[in-house]
Formats: sequence, structure tokens, C-alpha cells
Amino acid sequence: MAVLVIQRMPPMFTTEQYDTVNQRLGDEPPEGLISHTLGTTEGQAVMADVWESQEKFEAFRDRRLNPVLEDLVGSEMFNQMPAPDREFYEVHDHQHP
Repeated sequence: MAVLVIQRMPPMFTTEQYDTVNQRLGDEPPEGLISHTLGTTEGQAVMADVWESQEKFEAFRDRRLNPVLEDLVGSEMFNQMPAPDREFYEVHDHQHP
């Protein structure tokens, strides 16, 4: 079942860091990602993604995203970083115009 993943990033996370992470991830889209959006509000980055399943999201996070983040900031800093505030919702409807 598809899931909507809302992630509210820690305040120290910037759009510049986001752009750097995306460059390091490369052009190959993550397996299972249906759509991805980043927005900002009151200085906080918020991501809204639709994934084929929560398991596909977690596989991407663990196998591709976290290693890039750890390489970018170093192991010590990575281990001290607060995790984003994440919410998962079952998708009832998703439209691609």
C-alpha cells in the first residue's frame, strides 16, 4: 500500500544541505518513490513524499540516504543529529496530472 511520508527536518537543516545531498545521491530515482516535494515554512524544511510502501522508504533511507549524510557530515556528527519528525499515512488517492 502506498504511503505519504511527511518529514519535518531539524531547524539546522538547510536547503543548501538538501541540494548537496541530492547532488551526491545522483540522478537515479529511488526505487519505490512515486513523488517528492520539499517546502519551507518559518525556517524549517518540510518534505512530503509518496512511496510505494513504508518499507521502500526505509530501504532508501538506510541504504542510500543515510550513508550519503554520514559521509557529508562525518560519523560523529551523523550519530548526534536529531532524526526528522516523521509521519506516515496510508494513501487513499494520488493523482498525476
